[in-house]
Parts: sequence; C-alpha cells; structure tokens
Amino acid sequence: MAARSLASLNLRPPSLVALHEAGYQTIQDLQNATAESLAQDTNLTIPVCGDILNLINKHRPSAHFVPPLSQSVSTLAESSKRVSTGCAALDSLLGGGLMPNIILEISGLPGCPKELLVCQMTKSYILSGSEVVYVDTSNALIPESLQTYLSDTPVENVSYLHINTLEQLFMFLHNISEFLNRHPKTDLLVLDSLSALFQRASPLSPANCLHLEERLRNIFSQITTVHRLAIVTTSTLATKVLNEDGSASSFSLGGRGVLTPALGSTYLPANKSWRISVVPKTQGQDGVLRVLSSPNGKRRSLPLAPYTLVFLSNLR
Repeated sequence: MAARSLASLNLRPPSLVALHEAGYQTIQDLQNATAESLAQDTNLTIPVCGDILNLINKHRPSAHFVPPLSQSVSTLAESSKRVSTGCAALDSLLGGGLMPNIILEISGLPGCPKELLVCQMTKSYILSGSEVVYVDTSNALIPESLQTYLSDTPVENVSYLHINTLEQLFMFLHNISEFLNRHPKTDLLVLDSLSALFQRASPLSPANCLHLEERLRNIFSQITTVHRLAIVTTSTLATKVLNEDGSASSFSLGGRGVLTPALGSTYLPANKSWRISVVPKTQGQDGVLRVLSSPNGKRRSLPLAPYTLVFLSNLR
C-alpha cells in the first residue's frame, strides 16, 4: 500500500508547512513520533502536536496500532544523545557534540583542515558503535587515507562512495532510505566537498541553482527526521559582494567583498542546521572555528572557539 501523504489530511496549513519543513511527508513518517519529539522537530507546541497525532491515528491503516503516548526517559535520552566530534572547540560550539537530526556545514578555504575535522567525527561515531556513510565528491580524501586514519577502528562500519555529478548525488539520495533501512545503525552521513558538485556542473542559472538547493533542503529534512541521523557537509569559501544588510551588491554600488560559503543557505533546513567556518593560522595547526549561523538563529555563548589539531601527513 502506498504511503499516504500528510497533505491529504485535514491539517491546518501552518501545521502542514511545519511538518514538511521538518521532513515529515507521510503518515508512516510519524509512526514512532510522540507529541514531545514532534514538538522538538517542528517548533510547534506539544498540545498542537498531540492534536496532529490524534488526527493521524484515525487514518492509520492498521486498526490494531496503539500509538505511543509518551517516550520513556531512556528513549528520549537516546534520541537526543550527543556524539563528540573529536574536536573540543567544535564540541563547545555545538553544545557538547553532534546530535541526531542535525545538519552541520563546515566551510573554509582550500588547504584548511576541513577533511581532518570530518575524519575525527567519522572516527568518533565508529568508536561509539555507529555506522557512517562517507561520500566524497572531489578526491579530497582518498579511501586509502581514510582507511589509514581509521586503522584502529572497525573500518568495515564505514561505507565509502565517490560521486562525480549532481545527477549522481540526487540518485544516491533518492535511494538512501532503502540503504538506511538495511543499516539502522547508520548515525552519520558525510557529504565531503558538496560545493564542488555545483561548481563542476554546467553553468547553472540562479533559478536552477536555487531549485536544486531547495531539493537538497527537503531531502535533508526528511532523511534526518525519519532516520534520526546527523549530516555533515563541507564547502569551500567564495568571495561574494554584499551590502551592509547582507543583500547582493556590486563593487560599483559600494558593496564589499566577503568570504562566505560557496553554497547559499537555501539548501540547509534553518531549524536544524549549523554553519561553521574554519579559519586557520598561517602554516600552523592552530586556528579559530567561527559560527556563521545556528538552528533558528539561536546564539551560543561561544560564537567562536580556538582549536588545535594534530595533522597526519597523508591528510594534509
């Protein structure tokens, strides 16, 4: 039986929009949801979420289904557990580590230790007992280097894939739910050098680029919500000419050049995404991690944090 769309139910438009933005598309996507977990994902109130679940339960295909009224403390703790990124500075900015249902973008100039940070996260997740899907798009980290870095961990828990085009990326993401259903211990998806796919694509008009970013945002929302995993992307920095208010400009109109992530923020669901930039010191292992944006614009007490990383020769 085909999954029934939430749009077919008599839901209030604001509730339906909030559900879709959080990645919920069908009744089946909400089969394990509770009012508490749904409120956390959508920013709707718990009473409103309770009403949504009551309406949905009336339309479930099985008459024998008994919906969960609330989650146990252990279940809530498991669904919100944090995993260390392997970098104390990054952990401090994220409030203690990376959580399920969160997307983290790490950006920086070529040569900065983005890949090393991602390797540390991958290792940390494996040591916690999770599986990881690592997608490389630009040979920034070859499989042999990744395997060497993870040599003291169960490296078989990492699924490595190389993707060359945007078409391949969307085909992969279209089928990823089937893979994740077969590998329920997968808690982290890495998309390394995601911006490279857009840069290599044949010239994209602003409208086409925006459309593709919106598709990514919807897919990311659904994957993280349904499968309760974290997504980490990396991106280069690009110079953009902006006005003081952040709108696009030109030098002739008095705009100034600013280094920003090559991909716009459209591809990231605002309610569950972090954007962090790596600013290394010249020829050193030290630098600063800077928060560019956080979920729903929430500000942490540490908008930036100094880091020190130990480089390996095959990762530099």
